[in-house]
Amino acid sequence: MPTYVCSAPAGSLFTVMHIIKLFDYQKPYSNYILAKVLALVLLLFVLPARAQQDPNLRQIAAFPDHQVTGITVASDGRIFVNFPFWSYTHSFSVAQLGEKSALTPYPDSSWNSEEGPVDRRFICVQSVVADHDALWVLDPASPRFEGVVSGGAKLVKIDLKTNRVVRDILFPDSVAPKKSYLNDVRIDSQNGFAFITDSGIGGLVVVDLNSGKARRVLQNHPSTKAEPGVTLVIDGIKLIDPMTHEPAQFHSDGIAYDQTGGFLYYQALTGRTLYRVPVPDLENINLSDADLAKRIERVATVPAADGLAFRNGSIYSTALEQGAIVRIDLASKQQQVVTKDTRLKWPDTLSIGPDGNLYVTTSQIHLTRALTTDSARLHNRSAYFGFRYSKIEKEISMPTYVCSVPAGSLTISQKTAVAEAIARIHNEATGAPQFLVQVIIDENQSRDRFLGGQLTTNHIWIRGDIRAGRTEEQRKKLMLNIVRDVSQITGVNEDSIWVYLCNLEPTDMVEYGQVLPAPGDEQAWFAQLPQPLKDYLARLGTNKQNFSL
Repeated sequence: MPTYVCSAPAGSLFTVMHIIKLFDYQKPYSNYILAKVLALVLLLFVLPARAQQDPNLRQIAAFPDHQVTGITVASDGRIFVNFPFWSYTHSFSVAQLGEKSALTPYPDSSWNSEEGPVDRRFICVQSVVADHDALWVLDPASPRFEGVVSGGAKLVKIDLKTNRVVRDILFPDSVAPKKSYLNDVRIDSQNGFAFITDSGIGGLVVVDLNSGKARRVLQNHPSTKAEPGVTLVIDGIKLIDPMTHEPAQFHSDGIAYDQTGGFLYYQALTGRTLYRVPVPDLENINLSDADLAKRIERVATVPAADGLAFRNGSIYSTALEQGAIVRIDLASKQQQVVTKDTRLKWPDTLSIGPDGNLYVTTSQIHLTRALTTDSARLHNRSAYFGFRYSKIEKEISMPTYVCSVPAGSLTISQKTAVAEAIARIHNEATGAPQFLVQVIIDENQSRDRFLGGQLTTNHIWIRGDIRAGRTEEQRKKLMLNIVRDVSQITGVNEDSIWVYLCNLEPTDMVEYGQVLPAPGDEQAWFAQLPQPLKDYLARLGTNKQNFSL
């Protein structure tokens, strides 16, 4: 007899009995049903039981009159936010965040003006995403949700080095119909594509960044639509459409990109199911919508979410109804509460900065006249906030790659390109900041290498010492991507580039003159470091409180 013990708060027996009854009607006891039960336990018991305020969730900005949605952090540490045109108090769309919540229109006042050609100014920006040296701005061009301004929907690329717009991809009415609302975007810079969710009518938009052409896919598929029978209740407010008096229908919204695994994850806001689809299939223009639909995978039952982010084999998700952020381990499908806090009122965009911290905004969409008539709640609404969560697992041990190459075979520019490529690939695969990745180019002229007893002069050997714990899939993608990029940079055939990864436990490494600590001993290890070293690590975004392995 299978036995399930559900430990729950006192008085919740009614709910527990309902969970148990799930098994009465579903036989045999499948993994699918078990996953349902675990998800329900998470939603009903674990989330409400967590502390109401988390000291690791730190407010970094407050906007009394600007309803914020998007937040992103560039590689140089600059933070950018956006404010959609949802009310008549709207003043500008995209800004760089300064000290004490100071806002500077970005890239300039002209793009943030309410006058001028619709293709050369922001109309209603919903999302900002920093990727390498660019800031991508998604403008669905539907002010106050009154319909898309023809010719105004666009994806704008801003060069973060020059602070100038370098690309303005306009979407025709066939890609951004009148009732659409392009919501969030992820960039595949390696292959030159962007992926966008449409929460207005459902569907995904695939943008070829080389040609600028875009196409809609899966707009009639259930995975991109609001789930039937789901009614969201946020902060005690049931989300009802005032026009239809039916549960509010928000379609495909949250989106996350796992470049190493090659999957795009997405979820309808009015829904509790996470889906994924292979990126190569999305990018294949010759694949029909029907065939693409066959590639979709149902990942897990999850909390209703607005923002998604991928890191180290997990999806981080904003749990709207619980005022929380959760982590979904994609291998085990286990779900863990990262933080729960009463200040997380409609946690919206979720992004991971180069410092390894989580960044999240609170847009309080449930406290707008479109979704509630409670005048007291509207009057007492707090400011809109931006937060940083600093306890997300981080990699402080320095990954080291030694590239042994034939003497004199690479120019200094090629060596630099190899180092930059390996640092980027390691960051994309593991989430570790690029500034932690050490690359050594070894071209010792006195060293001869033999392969099968024969002298070889055209091979490149790469040994990478990395922290243990990476999945087999992560390590495989990491090695293959290194081989591909190094071959492209050096001109050496891929079959002549050999990569070896060595997985080291933290306690098997000495850095900064100290044996690295075991998990749980990080704070004590950090406390005994010399002050100059502490100051150096602080400049890299690391301190005693957030240091972990």
